[in-house]
Amino acid sequence: MNRVTILVVGKNDFLHTGEEWDVTTALNTEAAIEKFHQLNFDVLVFTNTTKEDELKLRKLFLFQQQEIILLQNSNTDVIAAEIKDALQKKQTANKPSFSFVDDALKAAELPITIQ
Repeated sequence: MNRVTILVVGKNDFLHTGEEWDVTTALNTEAAIEKFHQLNFDVLVFTNTTKEDELKLRKLFLFQQQEIILLQNSNTDVIAAEIKDALQKKQTANKPSFSFVDDALKAAELPITIQ
């Protein structure tokens, strides 16, 4: 899996770039919109934002990128686990499945069966 890119909107003193992901911080709504248009983010975490700003950003970001994961950070101790769980759920939901029927021998003149 590619490295996960995370945009933290608001104050970020808990999540840092590491082996698993790259973290970008935007302190306000305008900076978040600017950074969102510059890079492709997998996860968006809201911290210390007003409800109005969060609602505005949710509408904008989901309109432009439906598969982005949006999280509200209420507990800094478990945010890394919440991100991992959300990414795992997304990966499981997007797992491709294939189903096909090959009846090329159905119309054959000789009775051919494959077992």
